[in-house]
Amino acid sequence: MYYPPMQAAIYTRLSKDRGGLSENTAIQEREAREYAQQQGWSIVGAFTDNDTSASRYTTKPRPGYEALISAIERGQIEVVLCTEMTRLYRRLEELLELIRLAERSNLKRIETTDGSGYYL
Repeated sequence: MYYPPMQAAIYTRLSKDRGGLSENTAIQEREAREYAQQQGWSIVGAFTDNDTSASRYTTKPRPGYEALISAIERGQIEVVLCTEMTRLYRRLEELLELIRLAERSNLKRIETTDGSGYYL
């Protein structure tokens, strides 16, 4: 029986990059793409927030994260892939939002490039 590859989205974030010169998000994306390829997953999108904190004290919007959530809501994503969970969320409410999205969408996993994560 044929199973199509899982549809994965990459999320990268760097808290502080005042000059916009850091390659950190590019490095995160490259690492995630390599991991997805090893898993046989198809990358359907990469979402980035550069110079954007995810601290529970920040009020700065994260457009990349919001676009990721929208893509999940549209049923386009089965796996969210990041290099570390702290890149994706810092607030428990954000993790709970993703779990709730999994209940009504195609989202099945949140995974890091070291293989840890959540099966939803």
